[in-house]
Amino acid sequence: MVDPSHVQPPKKPQTPEPQPKPVTPAKQPQKPYNVPSSNQNTLGAMFSFMGKDEAKSIQQVFRLASITIMAQMNQQTKRMKEINEEEKA
Repeated sequence: MVDPSHVQPPKKPQTPEPQPKPVTPAKQPQKPYNVPSSNQNTLGAMFSFMGKDEAKSIQQVFRLASITIMAQMNQQTKRMKEINEEEKA
């Protein structure tokens, strides 16, 4: 037995910055779930096919959506600048 008064408490390991994981496509379930036809075109139906990687898949959906929105905003900004240039000329 070690005398506890001589044991130094373990130092906290320095945690490195979390690295973003590469985006992997969601795995398709082996058997498709039975989705009621009234629910087929809703977000609920989309999420019901995600299986156990649901959190990753939802995160991926929102990441793609935000990237798409940012791209559209950038295009709109460029277009507005072009319109302003044309009006000045």
